[in-house]
Amino acid sequence: MLIFTLMKMKNIVALFNQKVQDIMTFTFKNTRLFVGGGVIIMLIGNIFLFLYIFSKQKDYQTLLMIEQAESYTSHLEQEGLAFVNDFNQVAYFYPNQRQSEKSGATDGGVAIFLEKIKFFYTKHQPLVGNVYVIDTAMHVVNIYCDPSGNFLIDSYESKQVNPLENKEKLVERNGEYLYVVPLFKEGKLAANLVASLNLKAFFKFRLEPVYVGQSIFQSIYTPAGTWLTLPLIKVSFQKEQQKILNKVVQTNKPVVSVNDITIDGTARKYLTVYYPFKFLNMQFVYLYHFYIQYIMLQVLLHSLGLIGFNLILLFIVIFYYLQMVRNKNQEEEKLRESEEAFRQIIESMPIGIILTTKNNQIISINKTATRILQINDS
Repeated sequence: MLIFTLMKMKNIVALFNQKVQDIMTFTFKNTRLFVGGGVIIMLIGNIFLFLYIFSKQKDYQTLLMIEQAESYTSHLEQEGLAFVNDFNQVAYFYPNQRQSEKSGATDGGVAIFLEKIKFFYTKHQPLVGNVYVIDTAMHVVNIYCDPSGNFLIDSYESKQVNPLENKEKLVERNGEYLYVVPLFKEGKLAANLVASLNLKAFFKFRLEPVYVGQSIFQSIYTPAGTWLTLPLIKVSFQKEQQKILNKVVQTNKPVVSVNDITIDGTARKYLTVYYPFKFLNMQFVYLYHFYIQYIMLQVLLHSLGLIGFNLILLFIVIFYYLQMVRNKNQEEEKLRESEEAFRQIIESMPIGIILTTKNNQIISINKTATRILQINDS
């Protein structure tokens, strides 16, 4: 019974020892593979994480830009409507014959008309450059404000013969935008009330607060096919932008794209929102440019925390792995010592002991058994 128990213990110990030995051998041989594989998996995971965060940040930034573009252009359109309404009120006070008959004083009507123009001019700065009235005889009465804030009236005969407009509209002449309202007397076209517009100064004044260096800036595409870049920096657009602009003008729907824009001779990639709007009944396109690398920088800053956490986690895993290997080595050493002690006990026992496998193959035999069975030690 004792011999059978000792043999069973020896089999269990030997089997366990063999398994541990196999695991330790495989582990030591593939340590670099495990560590390298873990690092590669972490790097690939971080790359996919970075791309995912970048995509989400880009979508968020695009939505934010569209909302801001909608807000800005809506504000511009409202100012345009207010301008048209106020300018028509000025035209209403034009001293025609009917008003003169009712008031009995043409000079009084002219004075009211001039006061209305002055109020209109002051209210709609910096959009209005000057206001003038031109009649069928090409006689011009020009009203403008000097740098000191004083209103001046200048009368002269126009040398340029341009037909009077019989409809209210925004026209472009020699690169200058003019808003024209027809004035009638006794049902006939008598004159044009004209406001000379400084669109560049107006758009710059309204949109300049959004400017953040070259990371964020705006452009206005005008009906004449020209660019107003805010702030006034040297910008060169590609042919792709023109194609997108044509699409936006035709469909009257906003478009978002990523394109190269050259600023001061350096090409940079920008996320751009093309947003159509109407100002004074004419089609414009507002472009909101956002430096794409700035988004990547934001994503990278947000990702640093996750990357740091991954590195800490990797160090913990490596430390735990090395600690596990160290413990396994210690256990293996203890097993070897236990096996040696067990072997010495078996060898020193006065009875014959033979250890076999299930297939009756001899694993170990002590000296007493070899002597009893007369087996040669060699």
